[in-house]
Amino acid sequence: MNDKKSKKEQKTSFCPVAGKCGGCQLQNMTYERQLGFKEAKVVKLLGKYCHVDNIIGMEHPFHYRNKVQAAFGSTRGGKIISGVYQSKSHRIVCIDRCRIEDRKADEIIVTIRSMMPKYRMTAYNEDRGTGFLRHVLVKRGFKSGEIMVVLVTGTVVFPGKNAFIKELLEIHPEITTIVQNINKSFPLCTTCLSTTNSLVYRAAKLCNEEKTAAFERFAIKYDGYFYNIRKNCPLKRLLLFLGNSNAITLYYRIGIGGGLGLGEEKGIRYFFYSNESAHTPHVHAKYQGRTVSIDLQTLKVKGSFKSKKKEFEAVQHIRANQAEYIKKFALYTNGIDIRT
Repeated sequence: MNDKKSKKEQKTSFCPVAGKCGGCQLQNMTYERQLGFKEAKVVKLLGKYCHVDNIIGMEHPFHYRNKVQAAFGSTRGGKIISGVYQSKSHRIVCIDRCRIEDRKADEIIVTIRSMMPKYRMTAYNEDRGTGFLRHVLVKRGFKSGEIMVVLVTGTVVFPGKNAFIKELLEIHPEITTIVQNINKSFPLCTTCLSTTNSLVYRAAKLCNEEKTAAFERFAIKYDGYFYNIRKNCPLKRLLLFLGNSNAITLYYRIGIGGGLGLGEEKGIRYFFYSNESAHTPHVHAKYQGRTVSIDLQTLKVKGSFKSKKKEFEAVQHIRANQAEYIKKFALYTNGIDIRT
């Protein structure tokens, strides 16, 4: 009987986009398990210092979020979609209804999306810096019943504004406020200098020529700050950071955890971290979740694999590739200056 109930709870608590959505991390659990998970975390952190009372849960733990925001975009086929960004990305997961968001807010967002083709509204394209609607924010006062809708647009021009608002209010008369928030933060490259474009192309060319299969992203250092850039990031987006600079420094961010992958042998993965030029030349090695650093000059090991055999194998690997790794350390951890 308990097994049947547990399976039923899991089925009713399952979120169809739990593995993609970046909004929640525990929606694949029942609410009771969520509370237990959170309580265990608190006890682990604070239990040795004080008594931790049981977490008091909600009576109805669904559709309680009164502030709902949706990003808008388009598929390759031109279909307008709206939803949330996939975890650690800007890919939109199309969502019409969410278990924790206010139902009316979700309905309003879906209505706006369905009205866009009629009024020739386009979704904003982050890569090109073109399009009209970027986000929609809906905020509802559960006590007052008032609803505010904020349309975040990429341009000042609002096609068919009056007719659009009139139709939206006819469908959802509960709306009391509609605001247009204009966000043109992404430059459309109308003022970008050719020297900057040249720098970006050189940086991208260097990254694309990297033969390491683990290549994931690189970073640029500009005005004292680091900016991680994905390998396939459109060049226009780099210009957002570079401004009118005539020189940048390129840092490689490769492999798991932002390291430069040097390969794997006998289950041990070897890599650098960029921007470590102030340190003595060394290589990081990872085995079964444990990481050590090995000095490239003395071959001394800092840290432990909890296996002397594996540490010996790592040192032997470094010894065999010592000259090559010292050369790469100087290249990658100092960064590559690119100038016009």
